[in-house]
Amino acid sequence: MLFLHGGSYITGSAHPSDFTSFLPGNSIHHSHKLRACLSVDYRLSSASPNPLANPFPAALLDALSGFRYLLSLGISPGEIIIAGDSAGGNLALALCKYLVEAESLGPVLGGLVLLSPWSDLTDSHHYPDCSLYRNYKTDYLLGLEESMGSYSVHAYCGGVSPWCPWISPGSLRPGEPFPGSEEERAQIYVGAEDWDDASFLHWPRTLLIPGSVEMIIDEIRTLKGKMMRDRVRLTYREWEGCPHDFMTMWFMEPERTQMLRFIGAWIDGEVNEEIATGETTD
Repeated sequence: MLFLHGGSYITGSAHPSDFTSFLPGNSIHHSHKLRACLSVDYRLSSASPNPLANPFPAALLDALSGFRYLLSLGISPGEIIIAGDSAGGNLALALCKYLVEAESLGPVLGGLVLLSPWSDLTDSHHYPDCSLYRNYKTDYLLGLEESMGSYSVHAYCGGVSPWCPWISPGSLRPGEPFPGSEEERAQIYVGAEDWDDASFLHWPRTLLIPGSVEMIIDEIRTLKGKMMRDRVRLTYREWEGCPHDFMTMWFMEPERTQMLRFIGAWIDGEVNEEIATGETTD
């Protein structure tokens, strides 16, 4: 497994002491096929008032270096599972996009595991009754979304538009139904016409797991819809009553262990492709 940690692109690390290290370290114990995990310590971004550092595509280049390192060890693409949580899920999407479109490796990759992926860095999912507001009482992202979120977008995007499909593959597009007003639409979609929608054609089999009450569940469901549109071999499971990135939290039991077992079964080919929502049981 090639693992990419979360942290909004501005914090976190691949070190075993990081709170996200539980995921790659314990995934091995729940799969018969998974033998080792490489967690990439990709460069983090920063912006004003801090020095501008490591905007896109720095983290993507580091993730690609990690993938190429595994190839140099004699590991075939079909043996590599790319995985990431939160911002790491965003980075996993970008890495997979490169491997599919630049190297035509999509059909032969071992798979893609996306855990609460941050898939829309635009404001396209900011509208009345969106999950950012609807689920603000059930997720810890309240407050972080406005403060750290906007800073992270500025730091990671640098001079690149967040509408770039390498950055926001889960964004709503100008031609799609928008729940807000025409005035809100006009403000949100500035610059969107300059970018094509993300494509998921020829992608590897994918496991997509969010929590049902996280604040970014709307954009994750949009991502799911785009993958289904392009006929990705997708297994989608929402964990009922769980917040963003719940799989990193020691106190989220038994849900966390259930999820690890589910990932292991999926890696081992014991889970059929399915689209499921609602309560998940052991």
